[in-house]
Amino acid sequence: MRDNPFILPDYPPELLNMPGMVGEMQRFIHGRMSYQSKATAGIAAIATMGAFAQTNLTIRSRDGLGFNEYFLILAPTGFGKEDLRRPPEILDRDTGDSTVLFRHAAPASAQGCHQILEANRSVFFLADEFAEWLKQSRSANNAIQAALGYIMQAYTRATGTIEPGNAVSNDYQPVSNPRLSILATSTAEALMQTLTRDQADSGAYNRWVMFVGDQELPPKVYEGLTYEPSAELVEFMAWLKQQKGEVRFSRDGWQAFMKLDNELAEPIKREDGLLGGRLSEQAIKIAGLFALADKRFRIEPDDLCMAFDIRVGLYHRAATLARHEGSLDGLHVTGQAAKQVEELFRRHDGLYKSQIPTYSRKYRGLSVAERHAVLEHLRDTGVFRPDDTRKTYLHSEIRQPTVSKADGEMNFAGCL
Repeated sequence: MRDNPFILPDYPPELLNMPGMVGEMQRFIHGRMSYQSKATAGIAAIATMGAFAQTNLTIRSRDGLGFNEYFLILAPTGFGKEDLRRPPEILDRDTGDSTVLFRHAAPASAQGCHQILEANRSVFFLADEFAEWLKQSRSANNAIQAALGYIMQAYTRATGTIEPGNAVSNDYQPVSNPRLSILATSTAEALMQTLTRDQADSGAYNRWVMFVGDQELPPKVYEGLTYEPSAELVEFMAWLKQQKGEVRFSRDGWQAFMKLDNELAEPIKREDGLLGGRLSEQAIKIAGLFALADKRFRIEPDDLCMAFDIRVGLYHRAATLARHEGSLDGLHVTGQAAKQVEELFRRHDGLYKSQIPTYSRKYRGLSVAERHAVLEHLRDTGVFRPDDTRKTYLHSEIRQPTVSKADGEMNFAGCL
């Protein structure tokens, strides 16, 4: 296994073994995966249940909150992301009376997306390689750029109305209470090449629950896979489809929310609104799903504790990746490479020059002259010193001791 140039925080423990019917959904998805990951199955379970809940259910809040959500799963090439997209359609098939319209390609235009919502106001996009779509949206006056703007609007319009904007035709009709969810997949490498500070500043990324999965493929499973949902899960999903109305906070649940929001979400929002600006409302949605999974329409403190622990944990993994890649700091690519290489020297006593491109993708993409400039800068700022006899070997001057897992564990809500 190749030594990783940085370490991601552990998965939030609550995501690995979720309770109730969310856990049953997780087991169904996990059982179909050739490359099994409980955490990945867990986030797919939350996304799937939310897509079915979104059609006729909301959460009582100041302006009303829909269960619609945008999930972006980052996993290695060959992970088998189709294993995550097939379960929603199986459950829809087995429970009858479809309420959600499935689409497997990202929208090509704002008008195209609006037409889909006109056909069915509750839509679940199951899109692969979403990073390429986001990359195309960076072009000025681009139809996909307009589509990105449209789905950004749709995110907050679950209890309102949405229109296609400056459409050429007058045939488009406003859609009331649009419910649009996305379960998108990509690789971390592809996404980090796509992320831009400009898009982040516009709010394009804090609307996503960004899930950074395993850095390498888990062992492949050949036997013991189960491809069909349990009768209990099918029965529950049929029940969920029939529900209408509001999920509300209990009195104790509201008190717990205020405490968790103030202690966990607000500090992140103030420090990193680019990725964590909507963390609190996303945690509320997850908590609402935990309540529904127990056939409750009241959000209790335990629901919120689990939801905040999951959402905060996922944020820290995504933020660690973004900081390592330097995609959102607005630096030139040489500055991003310098940050990556500096981090390498914090983790290694020394490195041969030939090893650096292996561990730093940003550095690997530089020209020879740019690489030389990066190393000169790091040498001059005291990050490393060249070996006296081996000119290609560089000694770290900033090596930090390895933090044990016990010392480095993050404590999130801490109320379970």
